[in-house]
Amino acid sequence: MKKIIWVLIFLNAALILNAQPLSTKTGIDDSLLIQKAKEILKYCKAKQYYKLAKYIHPTDGARFSPLAHVVAESDQILFAKDFRKPNRKTYFWGYRDNSEDSIILSIPDFFDEIIFTDKALFHNQIEYNNFYADNDISNNMDVYYKNDDFLGFYYPGGKEPDNLDWKIVRLVFRKYKTTHYLVGIMCEILLR
Repeated sequence: MKKIIWVLIFLNAALILNAQPLSTKTGIDDSLLIQKAKEILKYCKAKQYYKLAKYIHPTDGARFSPLAHVVAESDQILFAKDFRKPNRKTYFWGYRDNSEDSIILSIPDFFDEIIFTDKALFHNQIEYNNFYADNDISNNMDVYYKNDDFLGFYYPGGKEPDNLDWKIVRLVFRKYKTTHYLVGIMCEILLR
């Protein structure tokens, strides 16, 4: 009897020690996804876009949008091949908030002008499968990415009156075979 009790205690301890926090959507350890997202952003910030290629979903590509609201007609869906060789090709990324001003930028300029406008971006709160900000910006990510995991890197702002300089950069991941790949980078910000 004592032997059985010790075996049960050992098995229970082993299960507890090996337990990992899992996403409610795809079953990935959230710390692994956070690590992958930080690597992607690190490579983009360092302008090492060729390293981004291995993270892009092999069949679906990745949507790049300057807004939280997915606009299928104007959001750019890029594939690994678009990042393997540096180029200055420009793309139409959509429109700036409350205007008809087109956003036409190269990939490096998109990251510089839309994603990395503040150095403090990665030193603040990270949201996991959650919409953190309480704002009135239209966001339909849950329609396009309802079965996918996403991380939001939240910067609260504070340099402008009424904190209108806050930002959230979201990376969306989809499982393909045994790996989670990037299928989207969306930026929730007031584009002026």
